Amino acid sequence: MRPGKQRVFLDLNEKEAQSSGIFVRNDLVKIVQEIEAKGEIKVIGIVFDETYNLEIITKEINHETL
Repeated sequence: MRPGKQRVFLDLNEKEAQSSGIFVRNDLVKIVQEIEAKGEIKVIGIVFDETYNLEIITKEINHETL
């Protein structure tokens, strides 16, 4: 699978960021694709609370304004 458009999620408590070069293999791409598959919802954020659980923040896509 080729990499797609890069979508970056940042810690809003930080004033600046840089690429670390640290990569972790996971299935998050499949989860985001499933959530966005119908074109009705877009993933706009991820919440990490120092546990093994991630919260996926989404927003509804309003096709009337496109």
